[in-house]
Amino acid sequence: MYTGEGDIFDFKGARSFKGEHQTGKDFGMELKNTSAVDKVVAFSPALMLGMTTSALKGKVAGIDGFITKDGAIESDEGTAITGLADPDGGTSGVLTSSSMNSASPIEYMMNYVASNPTRVVRMNLQSNQKEQFSTVIEQSVISPFERSNGAMSINLRDYVTAGQFQNDRVEIPLLAKGKVLTLASDVVILFKLKANSAMQINWDIGVGFSASHILRRRGAIANAHILAAGQRLQTK
Repeated sequence: MYTGEGDIFDFKGARSFKGEHQTGKDFGMELKNTSAVDKVVAFSPALMLGMTTSALKGKVAGIDGFITKDGAIESDEGTAITGLADPDGGTSGVLTSSSMNSASPIEYMMNYVASNPTRVVRMNLQSNQKEQFSTVIEQSVISPFERSNGAMSINLRDYVTAGQFQNDRVEIPLLAKGKVLTLASDVVILFKLKANSAMQINWDIGVGFSASHILRRRGAIANAHILAAGQRLQTK
């Protein structure tokens, strides 16, 4: 039975995929929509690798803004979503994104996963608007050769129970439900933000793929084999 043990992946301290539900690693961010209408925002590491917002809109429909850094969420490069006319004749407020950990800003996280694909095995959400938990999160896969090839949907309503004590938060066991998210350059994740809402998102991180991790691991193994064979490591 394949579990990944001994393979090249970065198991974040676990030994295989069997332990990825408890790596102890996480990433959190807060999204705010102070406008009077609902907005759809995209988390897409492809934007760190030269993908433009206009090109991404051509691959995945319905995007209002893009999460790229701590601060204003922009509708296009350099254009913050503020002061735009709404269909109801009003004026929108500002959409913002911010990391829950100042030592790991959103831009750094997005650059990291653009080069190091990473799985999310559990997601905890908290919001000041209970209507937020009636929305759907969508994950689409894109490539330079085609538009989105369809979306995996996570209906938040499915994870809210009638007897739930706290109605401002929900926990989604992505791994157990077969709904694992992948943070990578070919993935776009869409969040629908209800009007005048704030939502805190915490991702529990699972297995990742890291070239530098492979280099360190393979280098250490090679060095150990060389020494075990009674040979000296060449230092010059």
